[in-house]
Amino acid sequence: GRAMKAHVRKTMETFTRVEAQAFHGLDLRPGESIPAHANFENFTAMLHHPPGVINPIESTLQSTFTTCHAMGQIHKVSPRTCPAPPKIAADVVGYVTSESNRFVQPGDTSCPQQEQIDAMKLEVEIHTVLVAFAVSYVVVALMIKRKQLWRWFRDAMVSLARAGFPLAKYLATPASPDEASAKLAASDILASGELRLCAAPEVQLCREPAASSDAEGDGPRLSRPGPPPAGDSDIEKGIDAWRRRIWPIADNIGGMFGFQSRASNADDPDVPGATRELVVDKMAKNLWNMTQLAESPNAGQGADCAKGPSARFAVTKLHERTFAGYERWLEHTKFDDLSPQGAPPTLGSTHVNHANDDRVLINNTRLCQIVLFEMIYVEAANCRLLPEMLSFTYHVAACSVVAPSPMNGGVALALSMNAELSVPGSPGGNTGGGLPEGDFVESVVIPFHGAITESMTLTKRLHARVGYDDINEFFWDKVSMQKMLRSEPTYHGAASAYARYRHFLRTFGAAKHCDGRLAAMFQKTFREHVGWGMVFCNFHRMFTFLSVCFHLLVVHAFAGFSHPHLFFSAGLTAAACNLTLEIHCLFIHEQELLWNRAVSAVRASVAMGLIASSVLVAGGYLSAEAYCLGCAPYPMISFTEICGEYVTGKPKSKSDLVGKRSRGDLAVDDPSDRRAYVIFWLVILAIKFAMDYVFIVHALVLPSRAIMQIDLFCWNYNFAGEDCDAYDYTDSLPLALIQGLRLFRRYAYKALMLFERWLPNLMLYYCNTFFYYLAVLGFASAFDRLRWRGVADGWSKVIRNLPAKVAAFEARILTKAVSDRVEPSVDTVMCPEAVAEGWGTFSRAWNEVVRSLRDRDLLSDEEVSLLVFRRLRGAAIDAFFAGAPARGGAGAYLMFPSMVTAPVFSKHGASRNVNMDYDMLKSVVNQTVDLVTFVFVSVLGVCDGELRAELADTLKATADLVACAAARRQATAADHLLALRGHALTVFTALKSALAVDKNAPDELRNFIPQAAVVRRAIDSAMRLLLVKLADDRDLEDDTGKECNALLRKLVDRLRAILRLERLDDSDHARNFVAPALATLPGRTAVEHVFVALSTSNPAAEP
Repeated sequence: GRAMKAHVRKTMETFTRVEAQAFHGLDLRPGESIPAHANFENFTAMLHHPPGVINPIESTLQSTFTTCHAMGQIHKVSPRTCPAPPKIAADVVGYVTSESNRFVQPGDTSCPQQEQIDAMKLEVEIHTVLVAFAVSYVVVALMIKRKQLWRWFRDAMVSLARAGFPLAKYLATPASPDEASAKLAASDILASGELRLCAAPEVQLCREPAASSDAEGDGPRLSRPGPPPAGDSDIEKGIDAWRRRIWPIADNIGGMFGFQSRASNADDPDVPGATRELVVDKMAKNLWNMTQLAESPNAGQGADCAKGPSARFAVTKLHERTFAGYERWLEHTKFDDLSPQGAPPTLGSTHVNHANDDRVLINNTRLCQIVLFEMIYVEAANCRLLPEMLSFTYHVAACSVVAPSPMNGGVALALSMNAELSVPGSPGGNTGGGLPEGDFVESVVIPFHGAITESMTLTKRLHARVGYDDINEFFWDKVSMQKMLRSEPTYHGAASAYARYRHFLRTFGAAKHCDGRLAAMFQKTFREHVGWGMVFCNFHRMFTFLSVCFHLLVVHAFAGFSHPHLFFSAGLTAAACNLTLEIHCLFIHEQELLWNRAVSAVRASVAMGLIASSVLVAGGYLSAEAYCLGCAPYPMISFTEICGEYVTGKPKSKSDLVGKRSRGDLAVDDPSDRRAYVIFWLVILAIKFAMDYVFIVHALVLPSRAIMQIDLFCWNYNFAGEDCDAYDYTDSLPLALIQGLRLFRRYAYKALMLFERWLPNLMLYYCNTFFYYLAVLGFASAFDRLRWRGVADGWSKVIRNLPAKVAAFEARILTKAVSDRVEPSVDTVMCPEAVAEGWGTFSRAWNEVVRSLRDRDLLSDEEVSLLVFRRLRGAAIDAFFAGAPARGGAGAYLMFPSMVTAPVFSKHGASRNVNMDYDMLKSVVNQTVDLVTFVFVSVLGVCDGELRAELADTLKATADLVACAAARRQATAADHLLALRGHALTVFTALKSALAVDKNAPDELRNFIPQAAVVRRAIDSAMRLLLVKLADDRDLEDDTGKECNALLRKLVDRLRAILRLERLDDSDHARNFVAPALATLPGRTAVEHVFVALSTSNPAAEP
């Protein structure tokens, strides 16, 4: 032992001398002592020691290395004196090297080479962010064009499917017409041989009178001024009955309090209705509306609706809605009845004490209460922004009016008003006189308005100005309000509550000194923003949810799923949030914002106990696992309350005047919208928590662990080698205090460093929800518009789903059932929607919206022509369609707007409709058959009326076969259909040019003679196009295609037989038949409408 001790001492001296000479540049002579700054615990030597070289000054290696070295030296001299050292001592450098290689740097940026590591990581992160941004940009761009991309993909798959590509038929199904049905219909028509005759129309279009150039076929505008009321309808009779019932009550109560009426300005012939008249008119209409509700019993019509069960229901319903806010104010302030002792029941006492209901006429009492409240509200003007003041004013006024009862003849009577201002002979009964008209405004409204104006003057500091909210909060306190009822008027007899209230306002309103005026009664309460704690109380569920979720993210970042019980420690965070909330409610705000005080105290105690028990875990008296499992129910209960389900019962929202009480305030009408809104927020929270975990929580794991590993037991080393003990050690201080100071330094500075490191990320976590909301809302609004309800998803969707819109209009807007639709038939109409009552009513509403936009210059005339429905009406129309317009309920033949028909005939539509189905395609084709038949028979006269049904049947069969031919000739079908449209457009261009001929033009031009030749050539060209391009047998045509082509050729020949085009060469026919038919309103409307549809390229760009 002595030998080892001596060798260790000698070795230490040797190492100390070598280190001092190497690192401090000292030239020590043998036997010279080593300076203090070069001693073992020199911080500079430890900091600058070369890596990979053993440093005996390092406290963790000093004793171990020197002991092993001494053992080895002694063992060499005398193996019996000292055993051999451990094998590790033979290669200390190798041991240190291997341990260094396995060492993982905790993340402290002050450590060597950490800056290079962080730079590399930052470069990788920037590269990842750029790649993610580029990918996101491409994805968003493709999603915006998703409809067009899907259309291209579908068209390609349809083309491949028709070409016989193996897998294409599973990806897209080509929309092809029913060839079998088309062939069967054509065969049936051709099998008859003879042309089928029907009854000719009784009225010819050419016999009807000519229409003026500005004539419209749509009928009168819906927005036109209606006729003056004549009192003949049930609605007018019902409203007048209510007016007659309410007027005596309004006149009686208006005279009591001095509410204004038209009689005060009877000399002015143009004087409008004043307070009494306005209230009577408003209440009469509201009460009539209440009688028409579905839940109204025995809904009366006419004058009967103002009496009986329906009248009682209407008064009760309106009374409940009118006094919802007043009843809430009454419950909050605990205001009692202000009626004089011994007085009969008043309007106010029936609100407070329902035991008086048996002594009064309930229905008449409620009417009086509504009338009084409405007249106060009407004359309040800007003071309507003081609802609590109006509630108090109504309360004192209602407690001053005796309720109608059998004892007083069912009439409301006034208690003692101010006799000095009473008007002899005015309403108010025998117990008190009325007040002059205008007294309520002068005595009540003007003083309050003056107090607000005085307080909001610029001479006061901003923090001292009293606003509407402060005055409202003055009327939350019962004691403050009672100060306004202590003023006694100077006249004999007991004064009613309103008389005292009125006297107080007039006295204080007329005071000269500022301290005696009404404005001095109100002070800035700041109750609307007590502090930042109020923000937490108002949004406590949101703060608690975010805090608990942050706790879970931190647990997962540090522990992962290796210790699942640690996730239940989130109850500690939830308890801290709930404790903060209950402390604010119990001691700071002193308001029962959520529950009663007893429940709040219990909740606060439970939360405090949960937090206090964490001290047992810190002290080692309780295991962390047991504590976390004990906390498990608390976060679950907290999440349940966050979702709106409270274990201790729902909060008392009736006592909170700040929030809303009515049911359905935040309800969503459509359950699908609610589901979409829930999914919308789930997406936001999922993105937020994922991004926050990666960039906010997980990024702080390594720095936090590095901070926690720093040993700050000694602080404030100086670089002269002096130990930290010299700073805090003194003989006058006990050792425990010094140790406590060192422990405080060790953990307090760590806590401070952790706080500073986490604070920015924590603030960002709580504040960035809004940015994620905006980002997701932008995507949602661009794609599906989840935030907006009732807005169409796009113009193309309106066009494509127009029948669904009309069905919704019939189900939700129309108040009566529509007539049954007419079955499509060649004898009547091929398009039943054109004569349907629902479509007719929808078209009138649609046209009114379009024309109102034109009236405000938001649409041009050209756009209006594309958007409006047009109508064919008159005796000739009814005769031509065999009475179908009358049976269908529309009363006219409705022509679809060009926004619906033009896509079918446009170039884009011709190419697209080969590959897809369009909801309105069938209806548009059927209406085209109706209109072409109408033009050939009634306008051009090239077909006899007896062959009208045969012509319509042949045209429909031809159209079906043309569709089959176009599907088989997809490569050239669009061009052929466009050429066919060109020939049709030539026909209607010629007809339209005839309409534009001036009256002073030569007879040849005015009688349609030049245009007739153009029309005939265009019709011949169209038939020749069908034969040459769409009915020809191609080289690779199959048998079914050849059969369809043969049927189409025969149908074209049948059309030539039905149409007598040679009549167009007859000048007498053009002069006596075609020209007069074009001059009529139906002829002009049909030609102009079809011309617009054919000449418009594609207004909707869909389908």
